[in-house]
Amino acid sequence: MLHIFSNLRIYKMYKTSVTFTNYLGKEVTQELEFNLSAFEADSFQEYFNKKYGFPLDEINDHINDGRIIFEFIKDFALKSYGVLSSDGNSFVKDEELEKVFKNSLAFENFVIDMASDTSKMTKFFEDTISDLQKKTKYITDKNPEIKKQLDSSDKSTTEEEYPKKINVPGIGIVEVYSKDMEEALTNKLK
Repeated sequence: MLHIFSNLRIYKMYKTSVTFTNYLGKEVTQELEFNLSAFEADSFQEYFNKKYGFPLDEINDHINDGRIIFEFIKDFALKSYGVLSSDGNSFVKDEELEKVFKNSLAFENFVIDMASDTSKMTKFFEDTISDLQKKTKYITDKNPEIKKQLDSSDKSTTEEEYPKKINVPGIGIVEVYSKDMEEALTNKLK
């Protein structure tokens, strides 16, 4: 299935810097980079559902619960933190890198900064996750059978049912606008 995306260049990365005083009393500025691929985003949603007991797309319902938001930012930052390779072809993550970041003052300051500024936090999430809606459009544009199914209207569909979000294997959560679109995506991409 990876070949479907081979000509699609929608890669997002969140870059920022944090300045803090380190344990030696010196002011330090550290550059940070974050990214979640479509596959990692899908795994993170499963992880999130298990840990918090509700789907990730319901996080806004808990925006006033500081504990959940704070933990969510920490989890999301740790899962998406990495280092861009020098050739720009990969975004490297591993357990050791995550462990070092988790125990750093940069991580602590980053999380506090995100938790205290909702506009920064929103930009962080939006710039970190690959744009799945554009990938879905790319798939439908390149596959006439799916496009045909999406273009035909299902008269039995009521407005109360759609739009809704579904989990498409290998892509993640996608918003669909009709029964035809939902069936086309779930059947074609299994």
